[in-house]
Amino acid sequence: MAKGKIKSTRTAEIRSINSSTEQIVYMGPGVPASGLYRGRVFKGPLPAEVDKILKENPWMKDLFVEPKDVAKAQQDLTIKSTLIHKLAGKVIEMRGGSGA
Repeated sequence: MAKGKIKSTRTAEIRSINSSTEQIVYMGPGVPASGLYRGRVFKGPLPAEVDKILKENPWMKDLFVEPKDVAKAQQDLTIKSTLIHKLAGKVIEMRGGSGA
């Protein structure tokens, strides 16, 4: 992993959090219908609504980061060339184009 890069959480790792004590943080725009909002911390089983949206939109897995990477993710959200910025835009489009 290159220096300064955020280690994204892979789908298998998100699924395994159901039996884990590790935390992950959602850094994308809010998706009220699923209970997702920026900065929400998950530990243990993911709520059914979150699990459902990840199954329907597997690309969203890259909007989850480890707690130690939150500051870097927050910074990258402001840089148009980053993956997390592009995926945040995709979430906004998915929910109908309203801002974060």
